[in-house]
Amino acid sequence: MKNFLNRHSLVVGLALMFLYTWTIDLSNSGVLPFKVPFAVALTLGWGFIFVSVFMTWATLGKDAMSAFLKRLLLWRVNWKWWIVALLLLPALEYASVLLTFWLTRAPVDFSHPMIRDVVPLDTPLLALVLPWLIFEILTNGEEWGWRGYVLPRLQSKYNALTASLIVGVIWSVWHLPKFLGTGLSGERSFAWFTVAHLALAVLYTWLYNNSRGSLLLVILFHATQNTAGMFLPGGFAVRGGIVDNMLIVLYVVAAVVVVIVSGAENLSRTENRQMLRSGMIASTHEHFTAWLTEYGRASAENDPQASANLFARDARYYESPFDEPIVGRDAIYEYWKKGAQTLKDKESSFEILSVQDNRGIARWQSSFTVIESGKRFALDCLFVTEFDKEGLCHTFREWWHIREV
Repeated sequence: MKNFLNRHSLVVGLALMFLYTWTIDLSNSGVLPFKVPFAVALTLGWGFIFVSVFMTWATLGKDAMSAFLKRLLLWRVNWKWWIVALLLLPALEYASVLLTFWLTRAPVDFSHPMIRDVVPLDTPLLALVLPWLIFEILTNGEEWGWRGYVLPRLQSKYNALTASLIVGVIWSVWHLPKFLGTGLSGERSFAWFTVAHLALAVLYTWLYNNSRGSLLLVILFHATQNTAGMFLPGGFAVRGGIVDNMLIVLYVVAAVVVVIVSGAENLSRTENRQMLRSGMIASTHEHFTAWLTEYGRASAENDPQASANLFARDARYYESPFDEPIVGRDAIYEYWKKGAQTLKDKESSFEILSVQDNRGIARWQSSFTVIESGKRFALDCLFVTEFDKEGLCHTFREWWHIREV
């Protein structure tokens, strides 16, 4: 059974997500001959959480499940990604309202946004924004499924852009019950809705990869999107042509800009795409110590093959954060072979700073003599390494300072 789940974790996970959530949605739309209780309907978004956590545990084990849950606490990212998560989608929605007014000269009615139908309280709108945002965060578990579970599995097989478009199609199809029966989206164009979700999926992947897989940020991203839709008078995906679908046009433009600037491979210029490496183990302090010790020994003995053997076959080695990586074990071997021919008398030491999940961070200090000039240099480096299921390094980044001694 476990082997079957491992081989088909993506399909089984999606099937379980759809089974739980579509049962509720089709009931609410009047397609099924029964109604689920309102309390159960509120858990619709939690279906993604239940399935994602369960399937991660069932296929990869409790350590992988723990690592998955920790992504919800991943908040230490560059401040600009917090700005993106909190403001980008509300800004696009507000811009769509202004652009629609500019093109049609139709007056914009801010007096009765959708929130007034959902929460019929005589309360100032601004006083409802934060409570609704918190409600979205607590009840909408979609991102646990789409970005937390599905996307990394697809990015293991495809580049970030292709994986995003596949997620976008699945994401759009998941909303299909809302277009049936008495669903809330009955008057929307499903074709335009799908275009919107293809573009949105690119933006979500862009944020997810650049935040190193932060579930927290994509959950906020989704919550601010839904909250903006509740409080702004934008008609989303309404039949009637391009003017009524200005927001979708802005989504597409934003997605195209992201692809051009960030590249289709990772949708990032600084981070690798977030991938599930089947059976990935969490690195331990002992494992990282052994790896660094062997790294130092291979360097001191000018053994390029031993150095290369520490890396996965498809490893990416970043000698500096601003250069393109050396890709593949063979290329890493050639890199170390060149160093073996030009450097001698190598000495090194290290201090482990952090080990978490499959990532290790260490301070590395070394010194060496350049054979041609006879000059001796000292290096002070920071290593950030990520390991695969075999304990081999699949991503290596270093930041360093050098001085003559």
